[in-house]
Amino acid sequence: RSVVLFLYYPVHYLQKSMVAMLLLAAVVLGLGVPGQAHFGPYGRNELKYRDSLHLMFETVRGEATAEILPVTWGSMPAWIDGAKINNGFGMFEGGPPENQFMINHLADAMSYMTKFQISNGTVRMWDKILHTKYWQEAKTGIPPFRTFNGTTPNMDAATIARTLADSLKSNDNLNVAAIQLNVNAPGRMFGNSDMKGFNEVDENMDYVGWLEFEELNKPMIGGFDIISCTHIGNTLGDKYIYGYNYLILGRAMGEQNLLASWRIDMTQPDNGPGTKLTREWLDTVAVPSRTHLSYMHTIANTPNYIVFIGSVFQYNVLHVMDHIRLLHAMEYHDEENNQIWVLSKATGKFIKRFTSDPFWFYHFVNVYEEGSSIVMDYNAQDYRHIETAFSSWDLREDAPWRFKAQPTMRLVVNVTASDGTTFSPTSIGPSYDLGTIHPNLHGQRYRWAWGLAWTGKSIWWDSIIKHDVESKTVAKTWYRKDHYPGELNAVAKPGAAAEDDVVILTTVLGGDYGTSYLLVLDGKDLSPIAEAKAPYPLPFGSHGCWQPAGKKQGCIGETTADPYGKPAVFSSPSSYSIVV
Repeated sequence: RSVVLFLYYPVHYLQKSMVAMLLLAAVVLGLGVPGQAHFGPYGRNELKYRDSLHLMFETVRGEATAEILPVTWGSMPAWIDGAKINNGFGMFEGGPPENQFMINHLADAMSYMTKFQISNGTVRMWDKILHTKYWQEAKTGIPPFRTFNGTTPNMDAATIARTLADSLKSNDNLNVAAIQLNVNAPGRMFGNSDMKGFNEVDENMDYVGWLEFEELNKPMIGGFDIISCTHIGNTLGDKYIYGYNYLILGRAMGEQNLLASWRIDMTQPDNGPGTKLTREWLDTVAVPSRTHLSYMHTIANTPNYIVFIGSVFQYNVLHVMDHIRLLHAMEYHDEENNQIWVLSKATGKFIKRFTSDPFWFYHFVNVYEEGSSIVMDYNAQDYRHIETAFSSWDLREDAPWRFKAQPTMRLVVNVTASDGTTFSPTSIGPSYDLGTIHPNLHGQRYRWAWGLAWTGKSIWWDSIIKHDVESKTVAKTWYRKDHYPGELNAVAKPGAAAEDDVVILTTVLGGDYGTSYLLVLDGKDLSPIAEAKAPYPLPFGSHGCWQPAGKKQGCIGETTADPYGKPAVFSSPSSYSIVV
């Protein structure tokens, strides 16, 4: 079998290149090239929608630089000082006016960055489409890159040929998250996604360029490291951001694919925008299949360990080479177990390999250590969610669900167990996602989480809940009809006496407002504190972070924390328990 696979990869590349060349020849000779019809902007006065959700999934209608927003309800707390920064899905059409195309899948929409800066009660807004190479190519036609689910109309034969001819070409449309990689001035911000790489933006959210690294100990061959994950990061008090890349054929042709870990020192010297940063590569581990790679959107980061959960939702690598749409090459193998690899931060080496019952998820709520156990709380997901609920068409029409809501789960792994031990998760509460916790409890035991939930009235998240992890119940809920919240950020109140003494920041699409607004909620009861209205609807800002003024604390998000931070201690402590 090894010999067959050893031969298959290079032969397969050759076959695909030959097919691409034949297609290209057909185009040059004018043989059977499909034409593209005019495709105008979708959704503007063309359909009668049943609600306002479509406004969150249409191309952004403007750009702003430091625009002051009116506080239209309540009063913005004067003590809040920093910026809420998000990366997301800003542009859904491309091509010249006479030959436009529509992007079919949310994860393929062109990247845009937003920033809401709050200082002395004043809110300023920035939003910019990132002028990447992908964006540049999209001005004249469908860019020749693999995407999750393509475009309408589809690529023509010439573009398909170009895409297949360069199977491992990196796509710089990194539209999923925002991260600060260095705490030294100027505190540079980057966009990233589940594909490798980082796009830098400046203070005004304008595109700077692709980040190049000084690589230390990189275990590479060629340009085969094309897949990473969105939620890399650090934990509280740790100066290193950890991540990984998959290395296809990592050691030598025919050998197993590798998961290669790396870290970036957030305190390293910084020479300013557009310059290189240093990245140190650590250990590698061989994944069990030569043909399948687990789709990992996040990794677990505790004070002493990094944990990678290789789920049974997988890329079929050979089918990836055959398709221009990645969803056509993704498979869910519930007859298998998830793979778990544990890396020791102290040694930079993989120390354990376990398995778990099969499941898939996008995001962790929080992860921490309890004795010799690593506790990982995650929002379980039906794999069909990414296939159906991320359809641009279904989102605009607010179509019925074609997935099943899953509970929030806890997986506890004992690092003293023998290699190969199988662990089983248990339920700890309701279905929600894109959670946030107290910023000084990242990697620490905790009680409260806040997240986006479904009422069942919409395909998208349409409410906010406060989750009591200890009692496994919903303590509070925020909901307004035809209002759709975005990712949450928790900001601790000055002199906080309890874990839930925070404010929750979120960008909301308000149906009756006809636009988006920045909403500030009290973390205790989810009562509104203030609203600041944007001049136009803002597309969904996928992931981001809260950047305290001065930028020395980094940008605190789902998997990023203050590298100098200390665990919070409260005068009114919560009680904690752990399910093992």
